[in-house]
Amino acid sequence: MRLRWCVLLAFLLLGVGVGWFLGWLPWDPLASASAPATPQGAGEQAGEQATQVTRVKQRRGGLALTLLAVADTHIGFGAPEIPGRDPLIEPMGIERTNLAMIDSMNTIAGMNYPAPLGGRVQTPRALLVAGDLTEVGGQEQWRLWTRIFGLTGKEGALKFPVFEGAGNHDRNKNWHVREQVAKRHGGRFYHFDLGDLRLICLDEGPDDTGLKVLAEALAGVAADVPVIVYFHYPLLGPYSDDHWFGRGDYRQRLARTLQNRRVLGIFHGHYHSTGAYRWQGLDVYNVGSPKHGHKSYAVVEVSDHSMKVAAYDYVQKQWIWWHRKPLTPQGPEERIGVAPDLDPELRPDFDLGGVKTEPPWKRE
Repeated sequence: MRLRWCVLLAFLLLGVGVGWFLGWLPWDPLASASAPATPQGAGEQAGEQATQVTRVKQRRGGLALTLLAVADTHIGFGAPEIPGRDPLIEPMGIERTNLAMIDSMNTIAGMNYPAPLGGRVQTPRALLVAGDLTEVGGQEQWRLWTRIFGLTGKEGALKFPVFEGAGNHDRNKNWHVREQVAKRHGGRFYHFDLGDLRLICLDEGPDDTGLKVLAEALAGVAADVPVIVYFHYPLLGPYSDDHWFGRGDYRQRLARTLQNRRVLGIFHGHYHSTGAYRWQGLDVYNVGSPKHGHKSYAVVEVSDHSMKVAAYDYVQKQWIWWHRKPLTPQGPEERIGVAPDLDPELRPDFDLGGVKTEPPWKRE
């Protein structure tokens, strides 16, 4: 008996010593690589302090990449929950629309951009999804979502990596979707890099914890490093102030945090429409949804000198609108364009100030 207790004590002391040596801390399932975050209810979550930045990323040049962005996939809408059903074999409800969208995304490379933009779409490096992944959340709808979208481009129908954030619908039933997003990406607020570009996901929207993570992600890059931010809630327009993010001071604090940074754009969903507007001097893009009428996604091409965003409708099989802007003096003149003969319900919402609009282009 005495020998057993001695062995147990030795193992305990060894564990404490190794933990102290490695700086071990208990794992938080919602902790970000930048800052831990613990949900406490209905969007107004609180969290711990952000960790310190240890290295600053420098811009190297040679940036040339293409991304896709969408929101409000609402998996579970119009489909009964049948445990074990494979949505790739037996799709139901909005799953069919999402699979049609993914098929378009998988084959968009090589397609000609609208004539005024010129060039062809390059192979996308990633898909950004700005919230409301599911209709009500929960384990079964999350299972269906991951079966369809995968993670790295090998597990589901999508052929390249996906970086998603949760939305308000994803917590209707419980916290499961948000917890799983955190497990997949190191936190519900997180950032990652593609070449020179830093991309920052802020969940539904940046609350106190999200703003700390954002500040840390920005502190980790030099001032000339390009940044894209995405989250669920809009900053202006319909449905922008009827929730916790719109009623608080979070938008004002977000604007202050982004000041003097090279923010190329903010992407969001929630309002199932498409278009672009300017907020606090920043370009903001609403990227469309498989739910309701605006069945489009955004194709985003970024280089050292320019950025273009173009919305593609995968049901009508046509480009809906585009926005091109310079990022340096060597870049092209800023322009926007809208497709000709659009159904009035499909016209985008634009408010980019005095940016010149190109004449409608001819359909191919």
